[in-house]
Amino acid sequence: MPEATHQTGQYQQRQRDQTESSAQGTITHSKPQLIKGTTTIFGRCMRVGGKSPKVDLALSNRDRLLRCKTTREIAIRLSRSLYQNVALYGQAVWDADTWELVEFKATQIANREYESPVKALKEMSKVVGDQWKDVDVVAFVDRIRSGGADRERV
Repeated sequence: MPEATHQTGQYQQRQRDQTESSAQGTITHSKPQLIKGTTTIFGRCMRVGGKSPKVDLALSNRDRLLRCKTTREIAIRLSRSLYQNVALYGQAVWDADTWELVEFKATQIANREYESPVKALKEMSKVVGDQWKDVDVVAFVDRIRSGGADRERV
């Protein structure tokens, strides 16, 4: 079975041809082309672990669970997220004709975990820095909500 691999940016396509003989000549059947790339998927963590590290996710656009390969460390962390929504980043393989997700290997948990909303806001303020220090945030939001015109406060 010959295998052809084509590199296109971050995607990799594979096509395998099967050849069989018949009374009328040779017939070549193409197996589905696959596209490989990195992505983030969102789903509900339904099952974690087993003989090898894996996680089963319920996706909103799929009737059956998606079994994802992962590392032992990620599986352990995901066990604390059982029956919760999670975001996972990793390597995906899609069927090029149907765009169905065929395979996924989670290499990182993408959703951020914070101990409290206060900690999350403190972390965001480090990123923003002093950009908002001289801005009346309430007035600014009022201007946006009213289409740019200042409104009087009641």
